Amino acid sequence: MARYPQRWSILRENPPEYDESTGNYFPVPPTYQEWTGLLQQRFLDTKQTVMPGNRTLGELVLQLDPYLPGGLSDRDKLRFDGDRRVRGSNEGLGGLIAVGDIVHVRGRPKERRPTHGGRVDYIVAIVEHASDMTGNSSTQP
Repeated sequence: MARYPQRWSILRENPPEYDESTGNYFPVPPTYQEWTGLLQQRFLDTKQTVMPGNRTLGELVLQLDPYLPGGLSDRDKLRFDGDRRVRGSNEGLGGLIAVGDIVHVRGRPKERRPTHGGRVDYIVAIVEHASDMTGNSSTQP
């Protein structure tokens, strides 16, 4: 049963397929596995890095419901699919992320348990998200 209100899709990469007529391999679109989680900005310092091209790279904390089939690795990507709490949710999370945005897992995700040897309570991962810093500077306050 889903505990967290936000819908996420884990992008599972597929191996390339072989084309016998050309002898080449061609990429296959990823498989999307739906899951639920909660994205949070829990650092006192936002840990944002300004990148070339008016982009900023920020670190956020993502908690996911436990027992994710196939687990979660440090190379996985996740797509934000909206929030169940908002009807017809096409909006992002208060400026943190927009629907359809992709985050990349940084480091090894951890399974959290309330006690040693107990059931997994949730999976936590540090994720990176890149966004534009551009805005309309002519807007009046």
